[in-house]
Amino acid sequence: MHLKPLMAAALLAGGALASPVTPVRADDDCTTQAVKDCNKEFPPSDYYLIAIRGWCYMIHIAICKAT
Repeated sequence: MHLKPLMAAALLAGGALASPVTPVRADDDCTTQAVKDCNKEFPPSDYYLIAIRGWCYMIHIAICKAT
């Protein structure tokens, strides 16, 4: 049996669940501006740009949190 990979996965999952989650709140002004910029670059009216707009939100808001 391959018990080592199963045991390793269980330990990693247990460690991930046991670690505390610290909420990170981005600056509201930066987040609002990021959403406006992404909506301007990738208009919400275009159905085919939904995924790229979502990635734009995530990247820009991550930049807001990092600064």
